[in-house]
Parts: sequence; C-alpha cells; structure tokens
Amino acid sequence: MDYIMEPTRRLPVLVEADVVVAGGGPAGFAAAVAAARRGAKTVLIEGQGFLGGMMTGGLVLTLGGYNCWIAPFERVVTGIGGEMVQRAEELGGAEDNEGFVLNSEPEVLKIVCDDMVLEAGVQLLLHSKATAPYVDGSRVRGLIVENKSGRSIVLGKVVVDATGDADIAARAGAPFEKVEGLQPMTTGFILGNVKGSSAEEVARPMPPGYTEAGVPKKRLHRARRVDVVPDADAMALAREAGEVPVYGGPWFGGLYADRIWVNAVRIFADSTDAESLTHAEVQGRRDAWALYHYLRDNVESLKESTFLMTGSIIGLRESRRITGDYRLTGDDVRREARFPDGVGLGCWWTDVHPADGRSGLHLDYIPWPYQIPYRTMLPQGVEGLLVAGRSVSADREANGSLRVAGTCIMLGEAAGTAAARAAAKDITPRQVDASQLQGALREQNVKLEPEFSSRRR
Repeated sequence: MDYIMEPTRRLPVLVEADVVVAGGGPAGFAAAVAAARRGAKTVLIEGQGFLGGMMTGGLVLTLGGYNCWIAPFERVVTGIGGEMVQRAEELGGAEDNEGFVLNSEPEVLKIVCDDMVLEAGVQLLLHSKATAPYVDGSRVRGLIVENKSGRSIVLGKVVVDATGDADIAARAGAPFEKVEGLQPMTTGFILGNVKGSSAEEVARPMPPGYTEAGVPKKRLHRARRVDVVPDADAMALAREAGEVPVYGGPWFGGLYADRIWVNAVRIFADSTDAESLTHAEVQGRRDAWALYHYLRDNVESLKESTFLMTGSIIGLRESRRITGDYRLTGDDVRREARFPDGVGLGCWWTDVHPADGRSGLHLDYIPWPYQIPYRTMLPQGVEGLLVAGRSVSADREANGSLRVAGTCIMLGEAAGTAAARAAAKDITPRQVDASQLQGALREQNVKLEPEFSSRRR
C-alpha cells in the first residue's frame, strides 16, 4: 500500500495570536521575546522540553558571533543576546568578555531563556511540534501543532520560522536551496575529572588572535581551552589507521577547570530526512564514545577523565536555506557589506566544515563586522512569514559565518520586532518599513553599525 487517505477533520483553534514562532532555539527564543516586548500577543512553539536549541540541548557551550576576531575585538551582538549573556553570567553560567567565543553553561541558559520568555508575557508551548503551516492562498496564517493534548491550530497574523531547517517555509511552498554534501553534524560531549588548568586560568578571557582581515597570527589557538592539547599529527595517523572515527578539531570549551566540553564528532547526514537524522544521532553517540577513549588514552590532562554526557540533540550546521528577497554572499562578508535595511551585524569567520570526510582543523576568511539585511528573512512567493536563524537567505560561505548562536539571536530579535510591527499595523512583513524597523532595533540596544572597520583605519 503506497498511501492511505486521512479523513478530513475539524481542528480546534488553540489560540489566536499576533505573532506565532516555530522553534525555541537561539533565533526563536529571541524572536518571541522581542515580539512580546513590543506588545504583540505571542506564542512560542518548541518540540523539546526546554529552550535554547543548539546552545542547550546541542551542548554548544561556546557562543560564537558576539565579538569580532580582529583587534580591538569589538562586541557586535547586543540587545537580547547581550542581555541573555549578562543574566547568565550573574547566575554563574556564562562569561561576558572579549573572547572569540563565550563559554556558557547549558542548564543556566535554559533557566535564563525560560525567565526572559515568560517575563515578556509569551505563551510557551513545550513538547509541541509545529508540523505544518496553515496557508490561505500565498499567505501563512498559522501553524498546525501536535502535542500530548492532540492536534490543533494556532492562528497568527505573522509567523516566524525559527526551526533552523526552514521546515515551515518549505511546507508553505517557499523556494529554498540545500546543497549536496552538507556540512557534518556534531554530537557534543562533556568529560569530567579533567586535570588541566586552574579555575583562574580557564576563566581568563581569550582574545581571538587576529589583527588583519583574513590573516591568522602564527600562534593560532585551536580551541577556547588550551589546557587540553592533543598531538595533532598522532591523531591524524590514528585516523588514517582507522583507530578513531572522522573528527574535527578537536576543539574544547567549558567554564569549569575539571569539566570540559568536546567538539570533535563529524557525522554526515541530512537533518531534513528522518531516517538520516536517526542514523546521525545513533552514530554520533558511538563516535563520541570512541573519541573519548582515544583522548583519555593519549592526552595527559584527560588520563583520569570520565564520560559524563552527550547532547540531547545532535549539533546541526547546515540544511535548507530559503531563497529570500536578498541572498547574502561570501563576497558581502568579505567586503564588510552595508545595506539600507541592515538589521544587525555578523563577525564570525566563514566557518564551513568540510563535507568530504576530512579530519582535523579548517580555516577560512576572518571578516570585519558586516551587516545582514532584513530582506534575507523574507521568503520569495510567501506572505505572512519571516525566517530567522541559520536558514535565512545566504550562500554557503555567508551561512558559515552567520549560523552561530550570537548572530542567530540577533536575527531572531530583528524578526520578532518586525513581526510585531507588521501585526500591529495589519500589514505583511514585506511591507514593514526598514528605516522604522531599524529605529525600533536601536531602541532595543541592537548594534546596527560597527564602531571599527577597515574603512575607518
């Protein structure tokens, strides 16, 4: 039997809102907070039992995109992203400094995200999956939701797709691209009983080590934590001999001297395909276990380490990217692009992990801060919908730079602010005036222009 016909049924309307956000990761959490703070009745729908996405469940402890890598290491992500880090630091769960990444603690970020969402007045639905958009003609007017209570619909004047995979946009008929040979996924894991640096040394801010665009200094740190340093040549030989699985880096992070986060696993799969994603989750745990044993046996500070946990969801880097009203490119990143509808700044390097099975380190262009235009969030051919996070309209190079947590939070704040304005004026997101949106973002302490750039030197 190739298919069956599902009987037509009436769906109860769970709630009618101004703004409905699908996905509670970095972009979705920020979109919901921004919309609600602007007075919009906002619903946030998240499939997991917590918020934060890759920052929390994916164990991406090192938050990227906050600080430019080029001296003087300017902070570019402020607004909701800056507030989140500040509040987490006050609880002992993040560092807020000029480092090229900011270490964080996932359990604290879960609490901070909960607090910020609920304080803003967002209606939160956890353990709920936005399975499809409700589309009227070419306009998205809500989301079909499945959860323990059954199947229902949440209506909204504006919908924000912050699923990371552009699930809602794709199912609404929006055009998108998905390249052959997607960047690998990573199962993050945490080790305990590490005998590395002191707590004071681990807490010391680590500047990026770059002084010119695109040019690394000779002393390149491979990770936020330099107290755990594997022999790169020996590890490469072990990989060639089949003694360890494919790996990246490895890179290390974490706030605590005796507990360390490991970013090394590389799994090649497609997060938009259920069978492929299932394989990735299972294989990722196996490979994390194998890499742990290699590191424990070959790195002095990890000789007595214990395997504490893997992420509850695998770390994702790349899948669908919408075709929007503007497509941000690697050339835009390199030329420090400015746009009349710029809604925030990116600064991370063009971090595209190799999809050809290579192990070890990779390095590409280090940019000055560049603007990301509002038009990248507007999917062509669809109204009533904004896309936020790593699935905005961009080529592979630009996506490699903007896909990190800090930049995704910034994009989410812009999307939520725009959604609230559109709902209040009863217009579509495409009709939002860019200059007025920029004014609102400035009121929210979002940085739209860099203080430093090659143009000002």
